[in-house]
Amino acid sequence: FGLGDICVVEVAASATVNAGSFVKSDADGRAVSTSTAGDKVGGIALQTVTSTASEYAKLLIQVNPHTI
Repeated sequence: FGLGDICVVEVAASATVNAGSFVKSDADGRAVSTSTAGDKVGGIALQTVTSTASEYAKLLIQVNPHTI
């Protein structure tokens, strides 16, 4: 996948990713939302997902790494 592509990512358990939010990976490589200045993000969530276990969300890939 590359810049501007849409992919599907696994959302971290007990996490909520909202459509339009910046997304980064956690220590296990799963997607989590972030709004923290200085965080490096891989894209923008295209849908809202509240994960209990193994939930997936569409992600628009942005400049990697992109800093908020």
